[in-house]
Amino acid sequence: MATSGQQFCDICISQHITTPANVWCPECEESFCEKCKIHHEIAKATKKHETIVIENVLKLPKFVQDIKTNCSEHEEIFVLFCGDHEEPCCAECLYNTHKNCRELTPVKSIVKNIKDSSAFVDLEVSLADLLANIKNVIDDRTANLQELSKQKAQCEEEIKTVRETINSYIDSLERDLTNKLNQAFVKIDLSIKQVLTDLEARKTKVDEMQENVNSVKTIASNFQTFIAIRELAQWANKEESDLQNLYENESFNWTEMSVVPTNLESVKNSFTDIGQIEIKGSSCKTQLKVRKTRQAQLMDTVRMSSDIDVINLKEKVKVNLQKKYENIEILDCAILRNGDLLFSDRQNKLLEMLDANGKSRKIVQLPFKPIRFTVIDEKTIAITSEDKVRVLELSTGNVTKTFPQGTIVGSIALYGDNKLIVEHIGQGYSMIDLAGSTEKIISTEISQSYFHALVCIREKLYYVDRTNNKVCCRDFQGNALWEFNNKGMKSPHGISSDGSNILFVCGLTSKNVLQFHQMENHSRK
Repeated sequence: MATSGQQFCDICISQHITTPANVWCPECEESFCEKCKIHHEIAKATKKHETIVIENVLKLPKFVQDIKTNCSEHEEIFVLFCGDHEEPCCAECLYNTHKNCRELTPVKSIVKNIKDSSAFVDLEVSLADLLANIKNVIDDRTANLQELSKQKAQCEEEIKTVRETINSYIDSLERDLTNKLNQAFVKIDLSIKQVLTDLEARKTKVDEMQENVNSVKTIASNFQTFIAIRELAQWANKEESDLQNLYENESFNWTEMSVVPTNLESVKNSFTDIGQIEIKGSSCKTQLKVRKTRQAQLMDTVRMSSDIDVINLKEKVKVNLQKKYENIEILDCAILRNGDLLFSDRQNKLLEMLDANGKSRKIVQLPFKPIRFTVIDEKTIAITSEDKVRVLELSTGNVTKTFPQGTIVGSIALYGDNKLIVEHIGQGYSMIDLAGSTEKIISTEISQSYFHALVCIREKLYYVDRTNNKVCCRDFQGNALWEFNNKGMKSPHGISSDGSNILFVCGLTSKNVLQFHQMENHSRK
């Protein structure tokens, strides 16, 4: 049908009358006005059809509105679903196309309680997890951007600090060079001044000798002059010789000062930057809620149903635990959210983790004997042992929380996201939060001889009674809702659920797995 605009009654239109429609029949694939709706509801062939208000139909996605219940090729209603071809088929299709197909299921069976099926529940969980994942990643990316802004400001301050350090270093080089200049100048200045002092003294003596020569020339007798000339000449020769020696010893060499700057080109070549910008990546800080089995479940949605008649159990993987220890005592196991398998060994005080193919990945040694455990999230599990419940990190094996219970405890299960249901041997069960506070006591008569594995679904408690070969259902007040036993089930040991209305129970002595369709007040096998 059209997804928008005014909808008209198909019956009236066939009579060339345009009457607004107010309901839609998915089985007839026709819209009806109020008058035609009355005929539709009382007609023998259609009185059991369920109609939908047009306004609600228009709220459906376009691809859902376009889904037909009748075969477009043969104009017959779909009666079977072919698992081989992944498509519905009518009786004509069965004869022409699907007569050799083996996986044929009645449509009525496969759609029965489909909205309560594990496939539908898993789809809802998948979408909720997907939305949560996106929100978590958005928060993570936003936090990363904010952290990067802070790191950028910090880097800018560090760059300024480096620049200031370089400036300080260059200033120190300048001071050092200036000091060397001053020291060189003082040394040369002192040397030249010493030469000047010596020359001034020599000049004074020469001036005095010139005066003596003039006196001799004007006053002394010739004899006196003859004798004096020899002495004066000898002195003059000595002074001239001394002056020549000073000249030859480079005492009169011209001294110049200048600065020879460092080759800046070579500095530029070796000093090309004052640092590097380093970008480092690290593993994602947020965990995605993804189960490896989900894709297969969603791909196989049409085959999954809450109808127990269409479920077939098949062996998927066979696990061989390590033979490191002579005796092993496996009391519990679980599939982790990443698809890995986890087993608890009470005898050897350990947890063994395997991948989805059964290959051992990790062994976690424990300082206590584990009884039963339940998976809290991707990182943690809760384990019972003696009179305590312990929360343990899977990655490190460290116990992060310990909740004393006051009595011997056994089986344990997660209820919702933050509640634990703990078995108290011989007394019943209690509900505690992840801080260890007891919120509820569920009293029920259970044997002290065995552990009673349990699951919780929609405020109902389901547990196995190994002594009496029963599966029991109680509400959270401890009231009995129903009990179930079957001659094919002996010593029920473990119990699980597909998340909707199917329970799976393993019989220890009967060596089998039974599936139960749990209903409001009873169950059937």
